[in-house]
Amino acid sequence: MGLTTVRENFPALWMGILAMFVAGGIEGQSFRGEVSVRETLTAQDAVERSISSGDILLLHLDPSAVRFVAGLDIVIEPESDSIAPGSFSAAIFGAVDPPEATGVQNLAGQRLQTLPLTDPLRHRIFVPFGSDGSGIQNNATQPIDPHIGDIAIQLVPIMKGMDSRALSVAYSVSVTPRLRPIGAARIVLEGDDDLLRQTRDALELSLDGETIEADTVVERAPGIYRLTAQAGDFLDVTSNVGIEQGRLREITLEPREPLAMIRVSVPTVAEVYWNGTRLVDYDSFSAPPGEHSIMIRLGDFTVSRRIELDAHENYEVAIDLDILIKRN
Repeated sequence: MGLTTVRENFPALWMGILAMFVAGGIEGQSFRGEVSVRETLTAQDAVERSISSGDILLLHLDPSAVRFVAGLDIVIEPESDSIAPGSFSAAIFGAVDPPEATGVQNLAGQRLQTLPLTDPLRHRIFVPFGSDGSGIQNNATQPIDPHIGDIAIQLVPIMKGMDSRALSVAYSVSVTPRLRPIGAARIVLEGDDDLLRQTRDALELSLDGETIEADTVVERAPGIYRLTAQAGDFLDVTSNVGIEQGRLREITLEPREPLAMIRVSVPTVAEVYWNGTRLVDYDSFSAPPGEHSIMIRLGDFTVSRRIELDAHENYEVAIDLDILIKRN
């Protein structure tokens, strides 16, 4: 349903809004209007929309952005010089249950503020998150919990008897998240379940020398931090990690099986036995660290020895046949 149709078919809508916000009913939690879209706010992006009389702009803060945002800066300004000052107010609601559809809706929420748009210039409103919004700036609403419901902005006519032309004027609304001076990081381990279990049992993680936990979001002031991750033979990482304001940096670490690589260089007719078992394909293979035995048989010639392997090292095995000349 278009906005023009709504205004033609619901003349009582404007009188109801007027009665609620002008005639002392400002404490009411219910409101009605045209919902055109529900915008999702991230920590990095602003929302800009155009709204007319009775329109409701619904804002939903992405859950991943809540930790970074101190509140919302709202700027409202007329899109035309022909708007008479004092014709409209901007009503701000919090904890609004989002409707299942767009169009004309009855909504309920916590009224935060009704700001008369008394001049043709831009108006600024700050919606703080948290328990206390005092002292932030003069034109701040009541603080809200961003985890509960949506935020609604509605353009409300103040004067009675406004004609259709006056009701069709538009205001530009810009909503920008105000960021807290923090960023965040999270260390994630990926790999085989059994390998991850063994790695976690031995894991030691630190950021600039402070112990942290894997899979846990760590908040820090923006900057460069030194990450150290050690887990026996499974993991040994030291690197710099950059944390940006308003962003979650995810660092993926992949533990390695503590294996050694063995490369065998012998004639193709040779037989190779590893820990007593003959190898069919012995050019290159891996083995766990520790002591092992290898035997190489070349015709009637056999040689064997024991090998101590270290994790993540490369070894090459070869035989050296020499011609011995003895003078009587």
